[in-house]
Amino acid sequence: MYSLALDSDEPSWVIETQPTPAEFYTIDQPYYLDGLPSSMHTYYSMWFIEPLGKVFRFPGGSTWGSGNGNTPHIDAWDPLSGAWDAAGSHPDMGGSPTYEAPTAKDLLSGDVYQVQANNHLWVWRAESNSTEDLGDAQLGSGSFYDLYASPAVVAEGRLIFLVDDANAGSARVYDLTAASWSVQPLTGPAAAAVASDQAMAFYDACAASIVVKTNASGELYLLDAQTLEASVFPTSGELPSDAINGVHTLFQYLPKLGGYAYQPRHDSVMHFVATQ
Repeated sequence: MYSLALDSDEPSWVIETQPTPAEFYTIDQPYYLDGLPSSMHTYYSMWFIEPLGKVFRFPGGSTWGSGNGNTPHIDAWDPLSGAWDAAGSHPDMGGSPTYEAPTAKDLLSGDVYQVQANNHLWVWRAESNSTEDLGDAQLGSGSFYDLYASPAVVAEGRLIFLVDDANAGSARVYDLTAASWSVQPLTGPAAAAVASDQAMAFYDACAASIVVKTNASGELYLLDAQTLEASVFPTSGELPSDAINGVHTLFQYLPKLGGYAYQPRHDSVMHFVATQ
């Protein structure tokens, strides 16, 4: 695990937890022989859970090995101790984990939602450290691939999936209180742009809007959380390069700094855009 203190005048990467030695690697398994989580393609699965003060990794695919392994486990890393919680400290989340599963965090509660390969929506509740199957993702074709690699965001009591191949030009919406599904058109001059797979979205309470970062350079968009009207968020300065294989969680909301950090490639500089 690495950290980068962006509130420092001269931030630099620090190794907080050393990697597992190669002799302890396993093939297509969720954990290495030293008990630490196997590496995997994280995509949308890594989230910092503010109420608990830890970085959590949720179910996903392509664990170390052939690329065909997956893990249904929830694992957490404590930045204060620099240690991973012991395996089994958190419940499993569903039985159909896969890579690029749309996953979103409720910024208020810390709860995390994920649609898995069997098209079921799951939730992990931060306060009780428990998981629940919320049933089939309705109003689509019945296939997980309707929502595959969709940016998802919790905003004003709704879980919103911006890419829905079963309902082109619309978002799939799950009402967290009513536990009901609906389909709502994306509107506005940037409607087509925000419906981009592998993008990233956050609800920005200060802006009272959803902020969407797509794969292309510095393109940034605002999306009204209720009307789903999309508009361009104009920016200036040095533009980042295009993302390789998607934005995902390379774009991060930093409320303390009043904006977003973005490193589109491993060899690029860290970009920051202020929204407040």
